[in-house]
Amino acid sequence: MSTERSSGVGVTTSGGSTATSDDIVGVQFRRPMVVIVDDEPAILDFLEGCLSDGGYDIRTCGNAFEALDLISRRRPEVALVDLKMPGMSGMELMRTARTDSPFTSFIVITGHTTIDSVLEAIRQGVHDYLTKPFSSSDTVRLVVRNAVEKHNLTWQIRVQAMITGMLLRLAETSCVGEGREVFFGKVREVFIRLLDATAVGVVYRDGEKPVSVVDARAPLARDAVAMLEERASGILGVDGGQVDRRVVLTSEDITAPTIQRMETILDMKIGAEGAPEAVLMIGHHHPRAFSKDAVKIAALVARNISLIVQQQKAGAGHEDQMIVDLLHHMKDGVVLMDRSFRVRYANPQVRRLLGLTDDTPLDQVREALAAADPALVTQRTPKSFTSALQKQIAMRMAEEERFFDVEAYNFYTPAKVGYRAILFRDVSHLRRETRKVERLNKRLKDLNEELTERNQRLEALIRELDNFAYIASHDLQEPFRHIEIFAQFLERDLSGDNELPSEVSYYLGQIRQNVEIAKRLLSDLRTLSRITRMQNPHRDCSLVELVEEVLERFASTMEQNGGQVTVGPMPAVRCDPIKLKEVFHNLISNAFKYNESNPPIVEVDASEEAGVVTVSVKDNGIGIAPEYHEYVFQPCRRIPFKEETRGSGLGLAIVKKVVEEHGGKIWLESAPGQGSTFRFTLPAAGQPVKA
Repeated sequence: MSTERSSGVGVTTSGGSTATSDDIVGVQFRRPMVVIVDDEPAILDFLEGCLSDGGYDIRTCGNAFEALDLISRRRPEVALVDLKMPGMSGMELMRTARTDSPFTSFIVITGHTTIDSVLEAIRQGVHDYLTKPFSSSDTVRLVVRNAVEKHNLTWQIRVQAMITGMLLRLAETSCVGEGREVFFGKVREVFIRLLDATAVGVVYRDGEKPVSVVDARAPLARDAVAMLEERASGILGVDGGQVDRRVVLTSEDITAPTIQRMETILDMKIGAEGAPEAVLMIGHHHPRAFSKDAVKIAALVARNISLIVQQQKAGAGHEDQMIVDLLHHMKDGVVLMDRSFRVRYANPQVRRLLGLTDDTPLDQVREALAAADPALVTQRTPKSFTSALQKQIAMRMAEEERFFDVEAYNFYTPAKVGYRAILFRDVSHLRRETRKVERLNKRLKDLNEELTERNQRLEALIRELDNFAYIASHDLQEPFRHIEIFAQFLERDLSGDNELPSEVSYYLGQIRQNVEIAKRLLSDLRTLSRITRMQNPHRDCSLVELVEEVLERFASTMEQNGGQVTVGPMPAVRCDPIKLKEVFHNLISNAFKYNESNPPIVEVDASEEAGVVTVSVKDNGIGIAPEYHEYVFQPCRRIPFKEETRGSGLGLAIVKKVVEEHGGKIWLESAPGQGSTFRFTLPAAGQPVKA
């Protein structure tokens, strides 16, 4: 597995591909991981669909406990967390996860945003929040992209600060003689923290004897250790069998599974290119182990460690210059100050960020820092130098305001000389995007409030209409009853002992018939109002038992007309049984009413697929033309049938309303003279009702 290397740094995967840090190809680098935590599958599917084309490694969790385990193990860049979940709330999940994954950017998912929840989210360090229902996919993608950028920004600032301190401490540690083991121990510590590796090992020369030391976060199999040593020994040019092996397990979990092999290995030569002093091996048991940025930073650190080793061997002792070489090429601004807060070094990038020229003197750099934030260069208390600093500052430059994330860390030389490193990162673009999101969120909040107010007004109107329908249908019964009685009196008084004239008899018959139609209409109005007002709990019910109960109402009808109803095997459903009986009653009643066959036949059956039950009610009646298929479900709409079979026009409207309250849909398949088949869907037993 040996390869040519131009920079002394290579990556090898389990597939055998290798590349240098300057031209990294054939390596499956880790994509930014986004964890979505919500107990609603529909929300998980929606968010995953929004982010599927964003180049993220998306993981979904249906509960907080599963998410906590995943976040603790994998430390994702971003986690979208629902606030309301059974067992553990989103806030509790974030508080717990911070311990193992401090850099993860959390985004709150909530359907009920309150001031208290927002304040609590801010205290928890939440990056942003998304309000259900979501306004658009673009908003979700923008919020997640900003969160990923914030994570990367925070990680890079922390890493660069850590590297600065580590390199300074390495420069103060001897890499020759008795200090060699301590020196390379610190080197291993740098890379295991930088790359979050499964194992970091180093093979170095100790006189004529090569020594191998491997730090592992979990127990390693002999083959895994041998894999690291064999590659390192080959690069170092020593016999792998003569290596003095030392394995250190730093994992506190002794029950962790044994790692059998390294799926990805990053190797780095330390020292002169032609004759390296040591070979550093960083291994991981996942093929997508390292991010591209981390590998590039690791390569830069390795080169600077090589400079330290070479200069220490040569006795040059110019540690400061080597650190400057690293800091000079960093893309972020770096300032080094002594205990008196005097600027001792400022790289070119900090001058550009502060709007200064490359040749600006250091005392003017200090003045610019003081103008940006006096706390950066002022010793407010005797102990202020020992305190770390992390904040965001704003500066007015030319025509725009720019924002910087600033972090400061302190370190000491062996002679107890103290220095402070201040790192600057320009986050103006991120701040502008954040403000856009805030304005958009405010607009969405206003729209949600307006929609809520309109919904409340609509609900009030619906309640008023329901009350009116109930009162009107009840109060109109009495006038129609009087019309019917007086029509009977009129018929009796006019006829006497003689037969009524045909015209008078016809008119009286029309009065009685239309009174009967009106009474049926009022009865159906009461039924519609009662169903609208009724709020019964949903439960799992047997369709067969419901239909059999309804058929008891038609016993006399079937006996008179010889009607037949066949009920096939049907699955259980989740429903309101009282309302569903009204559905079957109306459909079976219509099947008999609009039927000229002898005998009238009705077939009821159902089938289940993917948690949805489709019910069919089929008859051999007169049928309905296609142009009336949607028309029949509208309230008070009648198809022109024979006069004596006319209905109120509300029966199928009641059926449609009940089906839609169960989250289903209803449709008609029919043609004149070929009977009718009404089909509607319901949630299967155990499934939620999504009205």
